[in-house]
Amino acid sequence: MSETETEIVYPAENGDASFAFAEPEPAAAGSLLDRLRARRAEIAAEQTTELLVPGYGGLVALRVGPIDARTQSKIAHRVMQSKAPDREWNAAADVLIAATREVVVRGEVDDPWLSIDEEEPVGISNRLAEALGFAQEPTARGVLVALFGLAPSPESAITSVSADYGSWASGADEEVDDAFVGESQGARRS
Repeated sequence: MSETETEIVYPAENGDASFAFAEPEPAAAGSLLDRLRARRAEIAAEQTTELLVPGYGGLVALRVGPIDARTQSKIAHRVMQSKAPDREWNAAADVLIAATREVVVRGEVDDPWLSIDEEEPVGISNRLAEALGFAQEPTARGVLVALFGLAPSPESAITSVSADYGSWASGADEEVDDAFVGESQGARRS
């Protein structure tokens, strides 16, 4: 196995249906490869985009970023194990919840995005429900539905925005590579 691959470790004979990941062994401390990996991870962590929340006239958005592979696997595993008729919707909601770094607002559509709380980002949580004045919810999915509550069908709107997230995230590695190399898309040679 190469040093860039992650080995999946399957459960022992104890019958545990979960699985874990064995992390690849790091390169020698301070090596060039180690520094390159750290820099690429730093650039990837900085990547975000804003996805508008329907019903607010362009004044409320989710600031989202990449979801790590472990979280993606957990969401996929829950969907595969679930017998719930709305399991695909649950997965779409869980993706948005996991991807949301914070909910941002602005006064006018041309204004820059502002944090709801300057001291600590507000994600999909009861802090958000309190800040925006809607009822406390027992789950993050409930808070997400309340946030999307101004759309004619909050669940459909969540599914649509989750698909928008997937489209953005699937191109994220190319943007990281461009930032890492320091070249614009147009200047890059094949």
